[in-house]
Amino acid sequence: MTMHHQEQMAPAFDWFPPWLTVIASILLLGAALHHLPCVLHGHGNRWFHLGHIAMCASMIYMYLIMSFRPPVSWGPDARTAQMWFFTATSAVVLAHLMVLIARRRTFSLLWVLLLVQQVAMIYMWLPMRWWSGLLTTVVSVWFLVEAIGWLADVFRGYRITPADSRTDVPDDVHMTGGWADRLTMASMAVAMAYMFVGMQAMAGFEF
Repeated sequence: MTMHHQEQMAPAFDWFPPWLTVIASILLLGAALHHLPCVLHGHGNRWFHLGHIAMCASMIYMYLIMSFRPPVSWGPDARTAQMWFFTATSAVVLAHLMVLIARRRTFSLLWVLLLVQQVAMIYMWLPMRWWSGLLTTVVSVWFLVEAIGWLADVFRGYRITPADSRTDVPDDVHMTGGWADRLTMASMAVAMAYMFVGMQAMAGFEF
């Protein structure tokens, strides 16, 4: 999000008041810290949890710049860097899934959700002139549904099995299904959905 984009956005309703950013940032920081022990102690696949930590850090930055309007030097370069960063993480996750499919191994649905999340972060950091109101609506609804799914605990334990699967490997995603996991993941999804809706509303819902 560049300052040029911010100057174009002058809504009557303040979608990102400082108090909201503080709450969202605390929740996202808590989510990142929740994933951190899995990275440090090797519970499950470290890269899975690092992907979520990266998303939380990027979202905190996005909320901060939406509320507090940092100097222009914080804007374009950081936006471009994060866009390409999540392009790389999306490619890595996609490659991981393709390898598992090629080897006919089952894998957790949570890897697919992580891929969608990383791709959504690319879209979030694109220049606003490339945004579509229709696509933003679809993405926002996706993350709201995902939040409900996490609260209902419908994702954990669901595994995708390629046709003619020859091997079955232990699930490498460490999610216990307790309320800490579920609330953490749901809060991340809600933060994503709100950011998309707020940014698109500020720019205008042009389909």
